[in-house]
Amino acid sequence: PDSTFPLPPLTQTTTTTGSLPSLSPPTPRLVPNMIPMRLSPYDNRNTVGPTTAPEPTLRSPRENNSSITPDEMGFVCPYDQCGTVFSELSLFTEHINLHTAQKSPEELRKEKWYKEGFIGQYERGVLVACQQGRISSERMLKMMQSMHKNLYSHDTETCTKGITDLVKTSTRPTSKLYISSGSHHYFTSFGDAGWGCGYRNLQMISSYLFQFPSLKSHLFGGRIPSVVHQQKLIEQCWKDGFDPEGAKYFDSELHHTKGLVGATDICALFRSFNINMKVIDFYSVALPDSVVKAQEEEARRSTTPVTVYKYEPNKAMMEWVWKYYNQFARGKKVKGKLGLKKKFVPPLFLQHPGHSRTIVGVERLVSGELLLILFDPAHYGLTVKKNLREGKGRNIRIPLSHFCHASYQIAYICNATLLSSAKRSISKAMDFTVNL
Repeated sequence: PDSTFPLPPLTQTTTTTGSLPSLSPPTPRLVPNMIPMRLSPYDNRNTVGPTTAPEPTLRSPRENNSSITPDEMGFVCPYDQCGTVFSELSLFTEHINLHTAQKSPEELRKEKWYKEGFIGQYERGVLVACQQGRISSERMLKMMQSMHKNLYSHDTETCTKGITDLVKTSTRPTSKLYISSGSHHYFTSFGDAGWGCGYRNLQMISSYLFQFPSLKSHLFGGRIPSVVHQQKLIEQCWKDGFDPEGAKYFDSELHHTKGLVGATDICALFRSFNINMKVIDFYSVALPDSVVKAQEEEARRSTTPVTVYKYEPNKAMMEWVWKYYNQFARGKKVKGKLGLKKKFVPPLFLQHPGHSRTIVGVERLVSGELLLILFDPAHYGLTVKKNLREGKGRNIRIPLSHFCHASYQIAYICNATLLSSAKRSISKAMDFTVNL
């Protein structure tokens, strides 16, 4: 095999519950000049029962590369008459989702929460922290000055290196592991907590690509772009004619907002820099109504929020990821740092309604079970490293049972060859049935 990923998209049938699709070329779901489904970043309300936000809790100080701890800085809900402070990013994200669950993109764009963007959220948060006496006024001013100064710089404070090496050393000898070695983990910071997952995933993928000089010299001026910088770049790629449907979806305004980006938006940005990226859709098999109703009844009796699963775990997606990594691992080597050649096995952008993460590897246990190696922007990188050193990998090795959403999208890089000018122009329509 060469360095191009040749596998055709998988289509999942619903005639036999839980069956895997074949790898024969399917009838394309997409037609020319159309894009795949655009998953709403807020469409993740699959629970019944209590709908109140989880109570804020102060736990051990978060581990990151800065000196800020949750006792000093919390994540403050931006909605009027709320202002709840959370020390844990995952709880804050869940809380925001409760506010936004039933709102359309058009409604969200009109809200003060959406328009304040990265800068507004950061400034409001540090101001609240100062007013509550958790940080001094001097420190508040220094933090604001630093944020403005580094707004378009590489955000090193949210970057954690070395996790893929720990995954390799913690893998059981009887398991088979494929991994995108050298990928860095990025978590959402105080300025983009609750909405920045897509931007952080782009940073994770870019950190892998930057190991190859031929790609680094061509991407983003040789620097991994910050959240705000990415917004500006995406607006520019819209002006250049990329992803017209995406531009319409965001009303051509993303810079200095809290617009959540997904697989198609990230794909458009990479394509504008001549990277051959595509998006594939996966649909899950619906569970029988009787099974769903039984879960709903149990949830109603529960005093705590209970997730109601309406779909079977998506086996097709897991198997596709395994084949993707297996194919690239047997492909050609590409010149990396110091002139040394290494296998080109880029990470994958995984999108489902409500959140996105980065797949940096896949592991098959001796039993045959598959685990996806996921970098989640909602988890702190140093905490992930600490857990791996202690033999705890539940937040990074994710089993099939976790993937029960109605649909998924994966954005994947086809090869390490840059698109020609002609192919770059063709790629603007975001028609993923066309081979570039």
